Parts: sequence; C-alpha cells; structure tokens
Amino acid sequence: MALERNQYRRGDRSALALTNVQVSAAGSYSVRITNLFGAVTSSAALLAVNRFPIALCADVVASADANCLARASVDNGSYDPDGDPVTFTQEPPGPYPWEQTR
Repeated sequence: MALERNQYRRGDRSALALTNVQVSAAGSYSVRITNLFGAVTSSAALLAVNRFPIALCADVVASADANCLARASVDNGSYDPDGDPVTFTQEPPGPYPWEQTR
C-alpha cells in the first residue's frame, strides 16, 4: 500500500505529513538523505495509529432501594481496541428525580 506523502519545507527543516493514516500503516519509518557528499539514513521512528474506542450501550431500568438509591450502568462491554483507558460520562448528569427519567 502506498501512502500519500506531502513533503514541505519549514525554515531549514523538512517534514513529512501523513493524512488519513490507516492502522495498516503502523510500523517503523526512517529517512534517507543524499547529496553530493554522500548519504545518511536516520534511525527508525515508530508510527503508532490509535483507533477509536468501541461504545456498546444498553437500556437500563434501575430499581431504587429502601433509601431511594439505585446504581446502574449503560455500559455493555465498551472497550478500546488499543487497550487505552475508557472513561464514561452521564448526560444529563444526575441525581435524577424520583419519577421516571428519559
């Protein structure tokens, strides 16, 4: 697979910008520079591609206890395919009134 490459100069630095990078492009990359005096190859740099987390939700009915408290989670096995931490927020934030809330 060939990557789209856009090379440009910024001051006295050259840079490579990759757009729309896919997971299959992850790996080690190096640069080889040549001129009239010879050639040099950089050490390898690792490109890691972080994927979006997978949100799996479920409808929940929570029954309150004698103190009018209940715990519930709409998480139904959400995960991050890269193993990064997954955090959850609740909208709208509680606490909720005693009656039914949708």
